[in-house]
Amino acid sequence: MLHLRCVVVGKGHPFSVTIASNASVRELKTKVFGENLHMTTSVADDLQLYRVDGLEEGDDGQVLHHGNFVDMTRASLSGFGDDKTNMPATSYLSRWFNTAEVAAGQIHVVVSSVDDMGDQTRWTELNDVLPRRKALQHRGVDSAAISDVSWSDVRAVFDKYTIKQEFPRQAIPAQAMDALDTYLKMIAMSFGPIDASSSDATTRKYFITPIFLHVASAAGANMVLDEEVRGMRVRVHGRLDFVLVRGVTRICLVQPTDGDMTQAMADVLLACEAVADAEDSAVVYGIATDCLSWVFVKRERSHILTAEMSVQVGDDRHLTPESVQRVAETIHAMLMVMNK
Repeated sequence: MLHLRCVVVGKGHPFSVTIASNASVRELKTKVFGENLHMTTSVADDLQLYRVDGLEEGDDGQVLHHGNFVDMTRASLSGFGDDKTNMPATSYLSRWFNTAEVAAGQIHVVVSSVDDMGDQTRWTELNDVLPRRKALQHRGVDSAAISDVSWSDVRAVFDKYTIKQEFPRQAIPAQAMDALDTYLKMIAMSFGPIDASSSDATTRKYFITPIFLHVASAAGANMVLDEEVRGMRVRVHGRLDFVLVRGVTRICLVQPTDGDMTQAMADVLLACEAVADAEDSAVVYGIATDCLSWVFVKRERSHILTAEMSVQVGDDRHLTPESVQRVAETIHAMLMVMNK
C-alpha cells in the first residue's frame, strides 16, 4: 500500500490518501475527490494530478518547496516550474512511486482542477502586470489597490479572455417599472436632468442607485454598500460602491468618479476577479456605469462575457422608460436567470 500526502492548489492543508501501489492514477483521482467534496469541480475526472519534486511538509503543516515556504492558498502550478510532471490518468502509481521510497514528510501529489486552470493562469498574468510600485503589503504579500491600477496596465490580459455577447433579459412587472420611471422623473425635477457633458458623478449616482434598488426589490436581492473586496491569489484589493447579492450570486457595481469608463472597466473586472478568488466562485457578475453608458460583465473561469448598452435621454430631457427598462431587465436576468 502507498501512503501518499496530497495538497490541493488553492487549499492550504495537506491530507493523506492510502491506496494500493498497483492502482491507477484515475483511481487515485477518485480517492482524492472523496477527500475534497468542496472542490470547484463536480467529477473526479476533472482533477489533474502532478508529481512535484522538492515538495515537503514542515513540522507545522506548512508546505515547503526546496525549503522555501509556499502559500498554497495563493500558489499556482506555474510557480513549480520544471519540477512538476503531470500524471496521466491511465498510468499506474507504481510508475511514479516506489513503495520503499515514499518518505514521511514528503508531499507526493499536487492536485488541481481543470476548472481552476483558467483562474490560475489569468491571476498569474494579472499579478505579473500589476504596478508593483503602488503595491501594499497585506499579510506579507504585495496587494495592489484596484483604484491604482489603470486600464492600460491590465487591458492586454483581459482583452484575450473577453468575448462580446448579448445578455439575456428577464421582464420586471409593469407596476415596478412605472414606479421606477416616476422616481427617476422626481429626481430629475430635484437635481436637474442628466446631461452627458456636465452632470457630475454625485448627481449621476442619484439616478443610478434607484435603478439598482428597484431591480433588487423585484428579484428579492440585497444591496450592500461600500463593500471591501480582497483577492488572495490575485493580488488586488479595493472597495465597491455597491454589491447586489442574491443567494450565491454577486454583482459588483462600479461608477467612474471622473467619467472615465475605461478606468471603471479596469476596476470592475479586477473586483470580479478578487471576489471570485476570495469566495471561490466560478461566476461573478459586474457592471460599470455612468448612468448613460452601461457595461455588463459575466466573469467565468475560462473567459469573460461583456455587453454594452446605453440609456437614452428623451426630448423631455428625462431618461426614456424603454432604455431604462432594457438595463433593468438585463440586471434582473443576471440575478434570476444567468445563475441557473
